[in-house]
Amino acid sequence: MNANTSSSTGFFSLPYFGKITSGACLNKTQVIKQIDVPVSLLHPMNEAHSTANSNKRITNSKLIPEKKQDYHSTDKQYYVLKMNGDHMQASGILHNDLLIIEQCNTAKNNKIVIATIDNLETVIKLFEQTNDLIILSSKNSDIKPMIFDPSRIKILGTLAAQMRSYE
Repeated sequence: MNANTSSSTGFFSLPYFGKITSGACLNKTQVIKQIDVPVSLLHPMNEAHSTANSNKRITNSKLIPEKKQDYHSTDKQYYVLKMNGDHMQASGILHNDLLIIEQCNTAKNNKIVIATIDNLETVIKLFEQTNDLIILSSKNSDIKPMIFDPSRIKILGTLAAQMRSYE
């Protein structure tokens, strides 16, 4: 699931695993296709001005790596899902948005996560952990928050960026 970078285009090629629908099981073993994601979504423009990133240049308001390995120095891995439904609309995630997910197994409070419940169903929710509970919510007043013992939840990733097309 490592991102392949094209130095000539400024895009990552990330694996796309399909739609995320709360309550459905996510099959992360079958890559449906690769989706090109602009490098600037995962590496904000202000990084181009740091000393560590001095070997990059800005061209036409995009961050372009000078060498292919520039973005492989990180251990982060990403994948893409497509939002199915409108239950995360209050968080700014709309139906058919492409979600770039950073693969990880932990999350900080108030992060949007992809999580499995009892290894049976996969959800996209806002994450909050107290001392002994995990609360998964959607900021949608019509949908009640889900409260679990931490042993029942497995974090698959956190939302890193999203893309939307207006067709």
